[in-house]
Amino acid sequence: MERSSIALLAAASFLLASGAMAQQPAPRGAPQTGAVQEVHLTDADIEKFADIYVDLLDTQDKFEQELASVQTEDQARDLQTRMQLESVAKLERHGWTAERYVLVGEAIKANPQLTEKAVALIEKKD
Repeated sequence: MERSSIALLAAASFLLASGAMAQQPAPRGAPQTGAVQEVHLTDADIEKFADIYVDLLDTQDKFEQELASVQTEDQARDLQTRMQLESVAKLERHGWTAERYVLVGEAIKANPQLTEKAVALIEKKD
């Protein structure tokens, strides 16, 4: 299935940024700027990101099907919580935290060459 690079990487933080990161307090003295944090990425990091991304897409697809059948906001919130917990568990199985996943995703998105490389890996795995 072909997807645009913008759609692929824009969704990179979708599953985790809103929930998992919001559950963790920001470290004291952490800069609150909108700049992408400088992250040195190896080929192995990009490969791992692609593996995790595809794994998280499966989770998202699974829960989107369930979301179509919810009837109340409470059910939707419960479903979102379950999706976030499952996503975080998948990250942990890969040895990454939600914060690392989001930082790597942002670094990839900020560099066109890394974006191209990550998208190619993701499309190959998807």
